[in-house]
Amino acid sequence: MIRDTTPGRPAMTLVRQYQARVLDVSVAGCLIEVDAALAPGTVGTLDVVIDGSSYRESVRVARVVPARHITMRNQVGLEFLVLTPAGTDSLRAVISRLSAGAELIITFIH
Repeated sequence: MIRDTTPGRPAMTLVRQYQARVLDVSVAGCLIEVDAALAPGTVGTLDVVIDGSSYRESVRVARVVPARHITMRNQVGLEFLVLTPAGTDSLRAVISRLSAGAELIITFIH
């Protein structure tokens, strides 16, 4: 995060955004595949598009399995951070609708 403390100027936030693929999802978290090297403990927001609807969840990187070959991607285990009850825009609210191998568009922002 970058903050400008000059009076009268708005604070700024540095955001990194990655495209990833969901490999597995449960009520506690999900496993994604991503090109980025994310560190365990990193906190961010996971945005998922399912059937044209967007869902958002606060997450923490719980574990990382580095790519073993240049053509592979890192596997990242994300833990859902339960900060509020699951609302209609929460990924936790739609877990039961997901099937294995479902095509999802996700964005991890930290």
